[in-house]
Amino acid sequence: PTRGEVLVYGMSTRSKEVYELAPVVGLVFQDPFTMLFARTVGEEISFGPLNIGVPRDELPARIEEAATTCRVKHLLDFSPFASSHGEKKRICVAAILAMKPKVLILDEPTAGQDYESYTSFMDFVDELFLKGVVRTLVLITHNTDLALEYTDRTVVLSSGRIIADGPTRRILADPEVLRRGKIRETSLIRVGRELTGGLEVLKLRELACRNNR
Repeated sequence: PTRGEVLVYGMSTRSKEVYELAPVVGLVFQDPFTMLFARTVGEEISFGPLNIGVPRDELPARIEEAATTCRVKHLLDFSPFASSHGEKKRICVAAILAMKPKVLILDEPTAGQDYESYTSFMDFVDELFLKGVVRTLVLITHNTDLALEYTDRTVVLSSGRIIADGPTRRILADPEVLRRGKIRETSLIRVGRELTGGLEVLKLRELACRNNR
């Protein structure tokens, strides 16, 4: 940052090089084309581990594990650019997971996807966290419904400052936070808040359960 300090597991980003932080925190960009460059998917996944000093004899196991976890093992010998958009997203995740980071950050993870692809990808990402593949999952998003469905905690930023930090359900139920953060109130948020008397918002499946009673 230009001002202040960011600590990653006690390490200041001002004093550490990127290669020193890469084994701890990994970032998947919004657009896969800003990450992908290699001739094959296998080479793509191996690039990160090689750059942080993973011994070459460990690479095959790392590649296979990441590719299997992300369900792209069948693509290892093919160009990443020949895959579908959803596959490209998974290849990017695999390239990060091969470095075994504790924290996985996804920037606008559902951009450019229809609802079916969106939910399929996010269920896959959620599974990574639930199975302990990564310790911490961070989503950078303007999609409030996405935040509601897949996060427990929300931090709202405005003009570079934190204006709210707490349980997602309560943060998104606060009209003042939405106003200050310039966050669009969706119908899901509005209906959920009305059903709880303004205390919190409800996830889509919870609304469906209430309607079926």
